[in-house]
Amino acid sequence: MIESDEIIFVEKGVYNIGYEINKKEFLRRQFGPSTNIGGYQVSTNSRFQFNYRAWTKMKCLAIRKDRYWKLLREFPFFCSQIKMKFWDHYSHEVYQPLVKLRNLDVLDFNFRRDYKQVLYLHDKTTGYFHNQVIEMFLEAG
Repeated sequence: MIESDEIIFVEKGVYNIGYEINKKEFLRRQFGPSTNIGGYQVSTNSRFQFNYRAWTKMKCLAIRKDRYWKLLREFPFFCSQIKMKFWDHYSHEVYQPLVKLRNLDVLDFNFRRDYKQVLYLHDKTTGYFHNQVIEMFLEAG
């Protein structure tokens, strides 16, 4: 898993998000302009669980992690709002759909006779996102 050092805001272009099973990449979701890459990861100091690949030529803006945290310290109300926005997008548009698709693909691999073992990154602990939301609300106070 890769750590995120910046948040990328996509202005133009399309990118895919997916996962690996048995060292084969499956790109299952596609996003375009007005989305971000790494917002949730930088906000929660977590690592990427999925693979991101550009599908077309992209035009993006980025903010480094240290500048982002400096901005959040200066504007605490903005801090809770932006964290919730990043969490909502990542949870509902990226994480939950991709975990469901990955689990279906893993089941398919489990029933194939040509694979003796299925290798993939397992889900985080149950209730992980629930705990993240509680932490964000506690910070917002």
